[in-house]
Amino acid sequence: MNLTLTLKNGLLCIGSGGLRLTQLGVPSLVRFGEPTWLNCSYALDRGERLYSVKWYKDNVEIYSHIPDEVPATKVFQHPGVDIDLGQSTVSDLFLRSTDAMSDGRYRCEVSQEGSFTTERAKKDLLVYDIPDGDPVLTNLLSTYHMNELVNVTCRFGPVKGTSRGLTWYINDTKVRKDMEIQKDISHDDGRVTLVKVLLFHIRPRHVDSKGKLKLQCRGKIGMTFQLNSEEVRVKARANSSRLQVIRGTEMGGPQIAGLYSNYRKQESLVVACKTRDALGHRDNLTWFVNDRNASEWTSSYPIVEIDSSNSVRETELQLRVPLTPDNFQRSELRLRCSMLRSERFTRIAEASAHVLYHRFSAQSSRSASLCSSLPIAAVALVTLLQYHV
Repeated sequence: MNLTLTLKNGLLCIGSGGLRLTQLGVPSLVRFGEPTWLNCSYALDRGERLYSVKWYKDNVEIYSHIPDEVPATKVFQHPGVDIDLGQSTVSDLFLRSTDAMSDGRYRCEVSQEGSFTTERAKKDLLVYDIPDGDPVLTNLLSTYHMNELVNVTCRFGPVKGTSRGLTWYINDTKVRKDMEIQKDISHDDGRVTLVKVLLFHIRPRHVDSKGKLKLQCRGKIGMTFQLNSEEVRVKARANSSRLQVIRGTEMGGPQIAGLYSNYRKQESLVVACKTRDALGHRDNLTWFVNDRNASEWTSSYPIVEIDSSNSVRETELQLRVPLTPDNFQRSELRLRCSMLRSERFTRIAEASAHVLYHRFSAQSSRSASLCSSLPIAAVALVTLLQYHV
């Protein structure tokens, strides 16, 4: 087996063969309809030749470049994948546009001529959409009377996200579920228009001291996605007490810090997973060892504020794993760090109406004044007579 020495992040690491997949650039979020790039960067040692570069979406081949074939480049039709070969390169793909079918897991595979050594990396892409404008309210009158039925519709869309919803408020108080009717509309392109009807009879508690009824509809769209670090492999060497470290493909996620180029058997590997984010929280970070949650070997550090003006904070989660034989699988230990991130968008539509209270006529006022001067029995009799009339 040929060994290759590479320098990464200031550390000397040992890899096998002359092929390295150095970086995978797949955006985590893409807005519906927008173009995007899928980048796959690799390195070959001097004298080595490329055999192939292939891209897959959800395990289905969508692109192939094999220099020794004619034609060398092939594109395979797949829903949601619109590759522009004119702008694409050997390993980087340009998608003209994206839609709901573009959601999925994209994998790049690079193979070396001769040994056919193959390096691969994968990453998920999520398509979202949110309207540029606020929700739209319809059927709202400018004036109502007390006890009158309010029937107002809020529309927001089309939208796409991992979470979505409309919420009604009356005078800044969230309404009860039984006052709302959900009537969402699904579209053929995978998006949804959110529709929610508000139904209620006006009561004094719904109106402020000036006779104003304020309604508010809030549209919320959320995207939750996962960002991964590179995958690091710690491999046992034959007839050696040392363990070699092979660093993986840069994924654009959390960074692994404190990693050495080699370790002794039986000692502990201590590294940290770090991320800088204005919205970062340490409980979003998770260590995995051999694809298994390694929470029993982790400890968190306090969040450190890096830039107070922009609320940038550094989050760190430490991993301490014993390099004992029972923690290895097929003579290697694989570790990676994952971060769950959420992005949320909120749009608000607000409108108000004037509520008129019923007023007594002059005749009714005189009757009321007369009743107030009668004995209790007479008042009861007048009330009964009015009821029967």
